[in-house]
Amino acid sequence: MPEGFKEVTHASWLGRIGGALKGILVGLVLFLVAFPLLFWNEGRAVRRHQTLEEGGGAVVSVPADRVDAGNEGKLVHLTGTAVTDATLSDAAFGVSARGVRLKRTVEMYQWQERARSTTSKQVGGGTETTTTYTYTKTWSATLLSSADFKKPQGHRNPEAMPYDSVEYTAEHVRLGAFTLSPSLVRKIDNFTSLPVPGDAPLPEALRGKGTVHDGGFYLGGDPTSPQVGDVRVRFTVVRPGEVSLIARQARDTFEPYATKAGGTIELLQPGVHTAEAMIRHEQESNVILTW
Repeated sequence: MPEGFKEVTHASWLGRIGGALKGILVGLVLFLVAFPLLFWNEGRAVRRHQTLEEGGGAVVSVPADRVDAGNEGKLVHLTGTAVTDATLSDAAFGVSARGVRLKRTVEMYQWQERARSTTSKQVGGGTETTTTYTYTKTWSATLLSSADFKKPQGHRNPEAMPYDSVEYTAEHVRLGAFTLSPSLVRKIDNFTSLPVPGDAPLPEALRGKGTVHDGGFYLGGDPTSPQVGDVRVRFTVVRPGEVSLIARQARDTFEPYATKAGGTIELLQPGVHTAEAMIRHEQESNVILTW
């Protein structure tokens, strides 16, 4: 059950007037800022739409098993299996896997503060605001600073994470006869779990204070009853697999394709997709981003 307390504050009629004036000033600033922001957003959306429309009319589907010099500089679409000979390793925990990307996610059990306020009018024109602060414990991959809590006493979090979340990426990833650029490799994001075997030896730094639990490493006491400051470390990996891409052919690799509309195109999606489907998906994403 979450812990918490309530704080009640009062504002007089004059205080409300002052708050209203401040609100008006802030509103005017936001009103003025909104116009260039809306103009920029609409311009970005239109330019992206035109870029994708232009790309949809220029893209050429090509096979992945050979490099055709006749397609140099063209916007090409191809599908195939992204493969690599690289074995990615996390030396700190002794975890390795053959794959395109390897990610270590570190989470700490911490206090989290939430605030909820309600305001009611009082006789004489004043107001009464009741703010309820609740404190719950949660797993978080980011450090939650308890110094900013309304009531830090009894809800102290550690001041640092013992380990960082990191990611390792293969340097050489091939797609048929082509080599994927680092920016395209980073777009392959279909991560799957990489469980740590239950009989895996503990890294030197964890011996005596850690254990293997639930497919990862656990730093703390009882994993079934976590305490603030306990840490769990888990791993995910992107295995070699089918991908589809649209980009500018540059010899045996790829780079962003510059359009006359002023934008660039460099798309990659896991799985097998037609050029039309990829362009349509990106157009839909553009509409969502615009809203």
